[in-house]
Amino acid sequence: MAKAILYDASKCTACRACYVACKQWNVLSAAENKTMGTYYNALTLDGTTWNLIDFIEKDDPDRFRWHFISQRCMHCGEPSCANVCAAGAIKKDEETGFVLIDNDVCIGCKNCHYACPFWGGVPKFREEISESEKEWMEHGNEVPGKRIAGTMFKCRGCIDRVQNGLEPACVTTCPPDALQFGDKEEMLDVANTRVALLQERGEVKAQVYNPAGVGGTGVIYVLTDDPEVYGLPADPKVSTADMVTKWLTGLITAGILTIVPFWMVFKAAEAEGKGGK
Repeated sequence: MAKAILYDASKCTACRACYVACKQWNVLSAAENKTMGTYYNALTLDGTTWNLIDFIEKDDPDRFRWHFISQRCMHCGEPSCANVCAAGAIKKDEETGFVLIDNDVCIGCKNCHYACPFWGGVPKFREEISESEKEWMEHGNEVPGKRIAGTMFKCRGCIDRVQNGLEPACVTTCPPDALQFGDKEEMLDVANTRVALLQERGEVKAQVYNPAGVGGTGVIYVLTDDPEVYGLPADPKVSTADMVTKWLTGLITAGILTIVPFWMVFKAAEAEGKGGK
């Protein structure tokens, strides 16, 4: 039966324990922090940051409020990344529904990044493996998944833990119980019950985010505002290999249109030079 992680934005305190747990369990190097006027531990998802908490300020007519959201792979029911993968390296785990990248097969073409409708493209390319990861493995320690430079990386749903009867690392460490894990239908029931309670308390925009356009998601959100406020697409759609082909064709066409004028100028100058002789 498909599994799901439930993230309840109405309970999240942005403590970022989930961020640390993800880094620790998956042996991921820390992000380089810069003073950017934010509370972020990392500014964006990348090859070594598979989960982060975004801080969103919203000045509503009646009050100023913070919105927190966990950015991560959504583990779509119909994953665009798998549809467009040139090497066939991305597949859904049949038992859990988690979407996994096989780094032994991945060629780093980045199709999956451009096709993903969430968070600016969740799968991220890694040019190299960090020294801390290399040192860990050189001492005979294992890491979840494979670490191969020049390939794509993202959240794996802690598939190794789940297959051994454990919850994902982020879920086990969440102090306010904003993260829960279980069978997807069970998590949907919990989410719907929570939304009904929030609406009863006056959160009129409270809603469950499990978009049908991508076949539902393995990460379900309870939101207290419109999805767009959190940086989520209201109605994401599944990308196909054909869509990526059109995208690449567009880039090639744009390149041709850029080159042609210069080629024409060059030919005109060449013709004028011959005429002068």
